[in-house]
Amino acid sequence: HPPHGPEEGERALLLKRGLITQVSGIEVEVRDVRVSVFGDVALATYLVKYKGMLVYQYRFEGQLISVTAFCSSVLVRGSEGWKIVHEHFTRIPEQDEVTAR
Repeated sequence: HPPHGPEEGERALLLKRGLITQVSGIEVEVRDVRVSVFGDVALATYLVKYKGMLVYQYRFEGQLISVTAFCSSVLVRGSEGWKIVHEHFTRIPEQDEVTAR
């Protein structure tokens, strides 16, 4: 998940949580969702757009951002229901918007 490279397990979750906590007033729009189920495995593809104020730690400034990405998630059905076992995000830079504040 940008800006980091491929990550797995707890490290991936920590990095994702860290990124989200740096964005204030976050809005998430998910669209064009398609799901294919193959027994106990499913593939979901979708477009996601994140908007918010990216706040720089230790400085009193930030940027309004809008990032769009093509996404896919692989899910596995277990005894407790569906669980995401893999995600992939590919940013669409030409749809990004950044405004310094």
